[in-house]
Amino acid sequence: IARMIELSNSDPKFDNGDGYDFSPQDPVAHFAGWVDGPEDDLGDPGAGYFVMENSFWAARHDPNVLLVHYNDMKADLDGEMRRIAEFLAFEIAEELWPALVEAAGFEAMKGAAEQLMPQAGGVWKGGGKTFINKGTNRRWEGVCCPEDLARYDAKAKVEFSSALAAWCERGRLMAGDPRALPD
Repeated sequence: IARMIELSNSDPKFDNGDGYDFSPQDPVAHFAGWVDGPEDDLGDPGAGYFVMENSFWAARHDPNVLLVHYNDMKADLDGEMRRIAEFLAFEIAEELWPALVEAAGFEAMKGAAEQLMPQAGGVWKGGGKTFINKGTNRRWEGVCCPEDLARYDAKAKVEFSSALAAWCERGRLMAGDPRALPD
């Protein structure tokens, strides 16, 4: 975030003090750039989606790496939080779990966005409430045309192993544990 704030003062992609316009005006053009572009919105070639996902996948067997997927948290937030706590060797009293899970839910996170992300207002228009947007998946449906989605599928087949592609799309609960999936 610090790098983004620094860039906001000099980069025309930023809005000099009002923050980065996180929501592109043309989502179809943004999707095309995201699929076809080699880098992220800041020009970092190592931060593009396909590069980053492959780097996470390559590290999935490291003892200090646990891949967590948004779909899995949406499907079973309590279970995923317990999995993370176990991985981190955190012991949490059973009676605390309901409050922790409630506090980590989407509505609670969005409601506390300014407290959780105090610097977000300097990065994105609308601050943390813009960054923590809708909490839904598959929002491209009905926006992107079948040709755009086919272009993504074709690039994913080139850039990702079939196991990584399945995990990216569906998460651990549907595709399987990343540590057990093939390269």
